[in-house]
This record gives sequence, C-alpha cells and structure tokens, in this order.
Amino acid sequence: LWQTRHVPSGPAPAFAGPLAAGGQGSLAAWRAAHPGGPVAVYFWADWCPICKAQQGSISGLAEDWPVLTVAMQSGDAADVAKVLAERGLAWPTVVDEDGAITARYGLAGVPALAVVGVVHRRSDTNRIDFFLRASVWQGEPVIAETDRCDDLRWCAPDALPEATVPYIRDALAAGPGPWLQESGWG
Repeated sequence: LWQTRHVPSGPAPAFAGPLAAGGQGSLAAWRAAHPGGPVAVYFWADWCPICKAQQGSISGLAEDWPVLTVAMQSGDAADVAKVLAERGLAWPTVVDEDGAITARYGLAGVPALAVVGVVHRRSDTNRIDFFLRASVWQGEPVIAETDRCDDLRWCAPDALPEATVPYIRDALAAGPGPWLQESGWG
C-alpha cells in the first residue's frame, strides 16, 4: 500500500457496501467480474486534496487494470455519486460512509492503493513481484542496488537485453495486464 506502514498482511479483507451508482458492491463480486488476474482497490475521500490531485492517474490506471474505488467518509451514496459526476469520474465506487472498510485494511488515511493479486514465483524463497506501468514520473531512474543490477536503459519489450531475467521477460511479454503469473512451481 502506498505510503502506509504497519498494515495487515495476508489476503485482502473482504468487504461489501453500497455503490455510488446504486445497488451493492463487494470485493468478491469485483474479483469474480475480473477472474484470473489482479485487481486494484483505491481508497480515497472527496475532502482529500492529494486524492483529487491524483485522480487522473487513477483514471489512467483504470484504463488498463480493474480498479474498484472506496470512498471513505465522503457522505452517502448520493453524495459520492454527485462528487464523481462533478469531477467527471466513471469509477465503480463502494461507499465507506463510516470508514469501517478502510479501517479493515489498517489504513489511517487516504489515498491508498492496494493491488489485490500477485505474480508469485518460487526461487530460494517464495517471492511476490509487482509489475506496474509508470506513465508519469519525476527525475531520472538510477540503479539503487549496484550489487544486483549492472545496466539501466529503456528497451522495447520485443528488444530486451539477452541477460534479462526469464521471469521478467515473461512478465513484460504478458502485456499491460491485468494478469497473474506463477513461475518456478513445477
């Protein structure tokens, strides 16, 4: 979870609640509607200036990945629907009027993004790897672990260096997603 410490680990806590668009929604129903791959849950609030500033990034993410949003302490379904309409956001949104869903995830505030799904590989230990598409960033990428990386460059997915680690090559070949892969399990 983005900028969050001491959150529970393990499976994503189940939740259900009213949808801003009407009816009921749940994480289970969202995952069932998007089988075989990861989904993201984005926690936000109408009163949060950082949430408002990054709503374009979340909308962009939702173009490639299934993103369910949770509006924390932003009013009832009608209030949240009004905010979504005013901001031109077509987000599927569960209303967390009292903050109970957000609290179940151990979040003390918003925004927060949880990826519900993993790339699971077996090596010397069990590993979980996340592959994200960065469309906006600031600064220049640098090698932070010089003992683990000997090169940093931009490459087309079909023109990767020969020494590219196989599971990374496979993940990049899978395309923009959503997807779930397992590697090294036999």
